[in-house]
Amino acid sequence: MAGKDKKWIRGIAIIILLIGSVLPASGVDISRTLSTTAPLPGEEVDVVLLIDGIEIGGIVETIPEGFVFLGTAHPQDQVNVSGNRIIFSVINESRIEYKVRAPAQGSGTFSGVWIDALNKTEGVIGDTVVSVRGSAPTQEATSAKTTAPTPSKTSTPETGGFMISSTILAFLTVYILVRVREV
Repeated sequence: MAGKDKKWIRGIAIIILLIGSVLPASGVDISRTLSTTAPLPGEEVDVVLLIDGIEIGGIVETIPEGFVFLGTAHPQDQVNVSGNRIIFSVINESRIEYKVRAPAQGSGTFSGVWIDALNKTEGVIGDTVVSVRGSAPTQEATSAKTTAPTPSKTSTPETGGFMISSTILAFLTVYILVRVREV
C-alpha cells in the first residue's frame, strides 16, 4: 500500500474517532417532591415529578400501601393505575403532578422507575419516606429512611446508547490504525 493511501486511511480513522468522542450522551434527571412527608390522617398530599432528559418514555410510581391515588392533571390517556402503581407515559413533559390521600395511620415509601424509550436507558427515582402523623413507622419505612430525603432525585451518568457507539468507534479506529501500520 502506498504512503498516500496509508495517510488517507489514517485520516479517516482519526475523523471516526473524533466524531465518536463528541456524540452527545443521554442524561436523565428526575426528582420527586411531596407537599409533606408527615401528613395528617386523611390529608391530601401533592406529588410533583420534575423530568429532564426524557423525550419519549415512561415513569412507574409506587405509592405506599394505604395511600389512595386521587388523580392527576396529566392526560388521562397517558396514565394507568394498577393497585398502588401509577404508570405515566412521558412525551416531552417536564413536570407531572398527582395527588394521593394519606391513610388513617401508617408509613411507607414512594418509589419509582423511569424508562427513556429513545435512548434505551432506564433508572430508579430515589425513595421518599412518608409517615402519617401519630403513626409508628413500619419496618419498610424504618429501613428505607437511610435513602434519599425529599426531594428525591435521580440521574444517570452521561452514557446512554451514544457511549456504546463511541466505544465501538474508538476500538474500530485503533484496529484500523494497527492494520495500516502492519501493511
